Amino acid sequence: SLVSAFSLLGTSPELPVCDPDSGEPEPTVEPDPDPDPEPEPGPCAATQIEKSYDIANVGVTSDAALYGEDDSFLYFAIGTHAPLVTHVHTQHSVFIDGNSDGEWDYQLLSTYFTDGGDPTDVPVVIGADRDGNLLPSNEEPFITYLNGAPGSLDTNLKDSSVITMVFPAAAMPMLLNLYPRFAFGVQTIGYFGSVDNLGTTTSADGFPELAEQTMSYNVRNPSLTFTVGEGDDAVPAYLAFSSDGTVIDVTTDLSSYTRDRALGGPKGIMMVHTHNVTGQQVQTIPLPSGIDGVVIA
Repeated sequence: SLVSAFSLLGTSPELPVCDPDSGEPEPTVEPDPDPDPEPEPGPCAATQIEKSYDIANVGVTSDAALYGEDDSFLYFAIGTHAPLVTHVHTQHSVFIDGNSDGEWDYQLLSTYFTDGGDPTDVPVVIGADRDGNLLPSNEEPFITYLNGAPGSLDTNLKDSSVITMVFPAAAMPMLLNLYPRFAFGVQTIGYFGSVDNLGTTTSADGFPELAEQTMSYNVRNPSLTFTVGEGDDAVPAYLAFSSDGTVIDVTTDLSSYTRDRALGGPKGIMMVHTHNVTGQQVQTIPLPSGIDGVVIA
């Protein structure tokens, strides 16, 4: 199996499935005989299958402590309350505020290659700025595989309740200049156009924006650095081969950890067990006691 480790910064409750007649969540209790006037319906998923866009957890990590900020990558994990039937049906986006002005400057987006007509089976991650220009340039965009690896490595893309997105920090230059700590939010869109937000919102004209409350993380000084291997052989704990007793070392920058901002729940560690059965691929655990710790995968 494969295992990856992230700082847990986002938690979101499960959405109900809409009543097929009203488009509103099906009631779970007896209706109020004297309701408030014109109650607003809550968000809901169109069908159980579409719930692969329903955000459960969000994690993030950086390998800057291993390779230096100029060569570092950002890794995001998005867990959902239902499995992804196919990558074509759900779009995942991470919106990043690169200069702390409250507006997103970069979008990391899951998409797929096409042959001019039908989508092909190559799910990828691309980056774009607020004006729609690809990162780092339209001429030479940086493209990574969804789940961080090509199809020659089984990353369990289908019937899975978690995806990961990897992108170089250097392609987002604001993060390596004045503002290594960035605010971010996640937005997912389902097959029927339903939207789930964690740290994001949608404007009146349908444009995604960051919400007032967001998550935050420092790419230059990651709060938690996860590695496997010893000394010079240590590598990021991302798509690491896992078996009974696999050890992941956790090094904590306590100052950075206290400044990380979580949304919807407490901070901690988000473990992604790629080949666990559907619904049991994400494990969340509290930060180990002390400054540094060891996680037994």
